[in-house]
Amino acid sequence: YGPGKGEEHRELALIPTAIEKAASGEEVTLPGGDQRNDFVYYRDIARGLANAIETDTLSYPMYHLGSGGANSMRYIGETIEEQTSGSIIVEDGLEIYEGMYPTYCQLDISRAITDLDYTPQFEVEEAVVDHLSYIGRGESPDIA
Repeated sequence: YGPGKGEEHRELALIPTAIEKAASGEEVTLPGGDQRNDFVYYRDIARGLANAIETDTLSYPMYHLGSGGANSMRYIGETIEEQTSGSIIVEDGLEIYEGMYPTYCQLDISRAITDLDYTPQFEVEEAVVDHLSYIGRGESPDIA
């Protein structure tokens, strides 16, 4: 998740849309407050990909890039509300993406930590603050 995901990404833009609407003072409803997933901020993904490109030898054909944990949609909503002037209503339940079977997901990033020197830098609060800084400046997101 992060700046740049818009309506064309539909339900996959749930978190960025919530941040941006809450930042403009709108009331936002988030479904599936009990759902826990490995929501990873785009800058961490970019850093992991850059590390993979710069690595001479990869030991595996696949690496997971994640946040290092699993956060609930309720926690994300509460964090967005704390950082903005918006009001976040978080519904109970597990379904956050309509029509998809709800499951908990936390990626095993141990290979990336070892081989790619990958360490996620953005917890939810830092990610929301970073996202809000792009909105406030009216800039396009970068991957630095």
